[in-house]
Amino acid sequence: MDTKSKPSKTADLVLAARAWATKYHEHPMFRDDMAFELTNTFWRTVISSPFLTKIVIEKKLGHLTPVVAAILTRSKFSEIEAENAALRGINQFVMIGARYDSFAMRRRDLAKDLTVFEVDDPATQNEKRRRMKDKGIAEPENVKYVPMDVNRELLIDGLFRAGFKFSQPAVISWMGMSFYLPMSSITLLLKNIAADMARGSQLLFDYLGTVDDTPEQWRQLRSDCEAFVAKKGEKWISEFKADELPSYLKELGFDEIYNVEPKRVSQVLYDETVDE
Repeated sequence: MDTKSKPSKTADLVLAARAWATKYHEHPMFRDDMAFELTNTFWRTVISSPFLTKIVIEKKLGHLTPVVAAILTRSKFSEIEAENAALRGINQFVMIGARYDSFAMRRRDLAKDLTVFEVDDPATQNEKRRRMKDKGIAEPENVKYVPMDVNRELLIDGLFRAGFKFSQPAVISWMGMSFYLPMSSITLLLKNIAADMARGSQLLFDYLGTVDDTPEQWRQLRSDCEAFVAKKGEKWISEFKADELPSYLKELGFDEIYNVEPKRVSQVLYDETVDE
């Protein structure tokens, strides 16, 4: 999550994927009814037209669309955990790399029970707020914006400025971001979370598995996605070997660890059989 002079291009792609699935999938696993309003002019033009959608998304980018299932699943998972946390009395939800996520806008029913801390690079966060203002979308009263670069500043320092209560537990969602950070930044961020968050806090994050960990039938998709984001100027630079991740997290201070390895992700999302 480097400090950029321009907003993240991959963030716009993720937003477009959510808008496309919501508009065109008959039964999307996750609905984001505000995604279309937040998209940029190009993607709004494409998605509003069935003809352009077929040409640009289904034909030109069709080889990448299977990854949309993963995008939707991680969004749904984070939101379910945030809502469950609120029901348990945990009232802090941290989104590292919030990008154009609309959770707080859509779930205003949780505003009294959940304070949302949106952590992101200043350029992308400012662009999100600009789009909201242009569309007449009021900023939720329960959102605390935390503009920062996690490569240059400790997460805890940014949260402290925003009024985060370290004596109280929180759910922290860090989705779609670790692949873009150097391992040194990942380790420091995870170490700080383990050491400084209150007992009972929960971290949700996804990671890029190695090529060897990727089911063979999905290696081409992995390669295509990697090349595509690199062309956007946002390279994948860190990955984890799936069977080594739990011990790595234990060493950093995490207690209970549930690791869904790439082969299991493939099985769940694409209804495939996995050999034991």
